[in-house]
Amino acid sequence: MVITIKITNDTPYTWYYSYEKDEEKRKLEAHRTATATWPLGFSLLKYPFRLFDAVLDRGIYLSYGNHSGWDLHSENRIDDFTVRESDDRRHFELVNSSDEVVDRCTNFGKSVISFNNTEI
Repeated sequence: MVITIKITNDTPYTWYYSYEKDEEKRKLEAHRTATATWPLGFSLLKYPFRLFDAVLDRGIYLSYGNHSGWDLHSENRIDDFTVRESDDRRHFELVNSSDEVVDRCTNFGKSVISFNNTEI
């Protein structure tokens, strides 16, 4: 059995992602999709006799641009995810395959544009 997570970037911005909190970040360019698969046995080594925990061992972690921390994340969920802008474009949303918002953060790209266009 193989576990697969797909992450789609529906924004015009570059994101960096990882399937584990402490793993090296990988680049996800604007309007691109990334997919990772690994054998279920990999997680079963950490959770022998606990299939449910083994399946939920992976999540998705995303950081915007050059941010050092994670801006969006979903821990312990195996699903397909999409990063998108909210309807009002003030936030980024991480949504699952059921179109449920799993996490949300400020739209940093929009904030920079708004700040630069502010009159003093």
